[in-house]
Amino acid sequence: MKRLISSASLAISLIFSATAPVALLLATGSVRAAEDNGLYYNFGNQKIALSVRTDAIAVSMKQTRGTRSKSSLSLLQQDFGTKRGGAKSQSVTQVQPLDTKYALLTTTNDANGSEKLKQQVRTKSYITATLPVLRIAGKSNSLVLPNEVIVSFKPGISEAQQQSILAQNNLTSASPIPFAKGFYTVVPAKAKGLEVLGVSNQLSQVAGIRTSMPNFIEIKSAPELDRFGDNETRQLKIKQNASKPIDTDRDIKTMQWHINSQPMMKAMWLAGNRTDVRAPEVWNRGKKGDGVVVAVIDSLLQWDHPALANRMMKVDCAAQKDLSCLPGETYGWDFTSSGGGDNDTRVNDEEIAAMRPALEESLKPDAYLRTTQTDLIAKIKKKFPAYSDAKVLGLVRQVIREDVVGSFHGTMSTGMIVGSARNGFQGIAPNVKILPVRAGGLGRSLSSEAIIASIAYSALRGADVINMSFGSEAPNPVEESLISDLQSMFPKLVFVAAAGNETSPDLGYPASFPGIISVGAINIKGNRASYSNFGRRIDVVAPGGDSDVDGGVLTLSGVGVNGFWQNKPEQPTDTNFASFPDRRGYYVTTTGTSFASPAVAGVIALMKSADPQRKLTAAQYRNILIKTSSLESLSMSSEELQFFNAAKKQVEAQGKQLDITGERYFLGNGLVNAENAVAEVERMQR
Repeated sequence: MKRLISSASLAISLIFSATAPVALLLATGSVRAAEDNGLYYNFGNQKIALSVRTDAIAVSMKQTRGTRSKSSLSLLQQDFGTKRGGAKSQSVTQVQPLDTKYALLTTTNDANGSEKLKQQVRTKSYITATLPVLRIAGKSNSLVLPNEVIVSFKPGISEAQQQSILAQNNLTSASPIPFAKGFYTVVPAKAKGLEVLGVSNQLSQVAGIRTSMPNFIEIKSAPELDRFGDNETRQLKIKQNASKPIDTDRDIKTMQWHINSQPMMKAMWLAGNRTDVRAPEVWNRGKKGDGVVVAVIDSLLQWDHPALANRMMKVDCAAQKDLSCLPGETYGWDFTSSGGGDNDTRVNDEEIAAMRPALEESLKPDAYLRTTQTDLIAKIKKKFPAYSDAKVLGLVRQVIREDVVGSFHGTMSTGMIVGSARNGFQGIAPNVKILPVRAGGLGRSLSSEAIIASIAYSALRGADVINMSFGSEAPNPVEESLISDLQSMFPKLVFVAAAGNETSPDLGYPASFPGIISVGAINIKGNRASYSNFGRRIDVVAPGGDSDVDGGVLTLSGVGVNGFWQNKPEQPTDTNFASFPDRRGYYVTTTGTSFASPAVAGVIALMKSADPQRKLTAAQYRNILIKTSSLESLSMSSEELQFFNAAKKQVEAQGKQLDITGERYFLGNGLVNAENAVAEVERMQR
């Protein structure tokens, strides 16, 4: 463990000053239900309290994909979206596409505008329903509530009994969730809107039903401005080898400090031990992930990205003895589309049309943005009063295109695991095969049904590792029961999940579920990344980057697809496009536990390549990973130490002893070490 550092962390200071240290430190990471206010859903014996957003509604739309008419989404944006440079009659600041079927509408200057919106959208023929938008008490993500409930049945309940139970409970339809035997999406016959919560809670008490939950579509809250960071961090021009200046914004190998941190540390004049995962040492021993399949459950995954050539698992229908292939199934499956999904996890033309305006807006001249983004500019200047005009406008551009970049989250996660290009780009396990599985829609949205189908599909298609770079604030009992079943059915299948980015001791889900390898994030200095969750449930940490410290980690982006750039110039090379080191958007620098998680999935793939006969179980892989991780290169902040010492003092005053160290609480069992982990797997093969 390195010496204590004294760098400040505003986010953690605010959390610690607002909460009793002992209460936080002794928390196990389990969900803490608020008092019942009449709106809730059941998670085991707990009631998860909910509140209704009065400034937003969601809508479902008629499907127009494949027709020549203007899409429902385009009509919605035309009728309700705020026009750049001018106002519309409806007070709507944002029409946020969730996929081609659902969208979120948020009002401006009217905290109770949802009722007005309902009246307005009901006059539109392309709208099929309005849906309530909820939040869990004390949380920030939004939960859209469709008229659907997910249920799973107890073991031993025959299919005939399942159908009988569903028929007796006033449901108009019950659709089996693909690949998840005994799991259904059901539609109540009469209940609509908030009444669906009651149906879900009633079903959870029905004999023979194991778990139930509303089929929420969860929308991650937009990142705080702090997460975007200072552009100048990504613009470092400092001497390498005390002679040649380098541009770390465009030096691919240097920016991939998560693989080898030495070049970046040297460029930043940082002393100390390496803070990467030590992948090159494993490559030099002939282990690059050969023969290993990693399923990436995420959002848009552009499997035809130039750096991902020949790295996708091609589904072999002949080898699938118990399951027939889906129509056209070749490279994974997209479970977000209606009608059972489709065979392409890449962005489609309608999604490009929905996202392209934001990307084009971010490319407008400075003078244009000064007139159209006055509110955002004012917010940034208030938050960062020392920022120059160039910095402010650079941050404006990043915020505008966040939903576009973030919608390719699956491509970004994949680039941490695999990939190879002539410019030097490498994934941690460059020879692994990826099974692309899309569960996420546009605008940081995920549905419960898509997640459950995706997890079951990944396991049954033969994945060795499943990476889940998503986290829900809503604990899902149906998802937990599925993962438990799969862990029993496939004891060698390793599940890896991101801990979350809320600077909280309460990890998201599925990272909090038993048997999952939960991953926190660090920056290049070996500190916990300012946003990373922490606590007793963290297993290990890996590079996730910190914008103001190292500019983030460099990975692949899907923004380079032709549909965004037809008849448009490529990106400018000035500082306002700092998050993209190339002119077309094939690469991106980013931050998050979402990217620490696939870094660990890549390490697990390297370990699996040293176990070609698959002798070891998932539990053994987890134990080896933890055993070979180290705190040597890591440091607690002064705020973290102050918090821990205060909690320790309170506990000892009660005549007790803490059963956890500060380092373990904030940094888990330490930074993963691929070299040592692979060596231990090899030792166990002898």
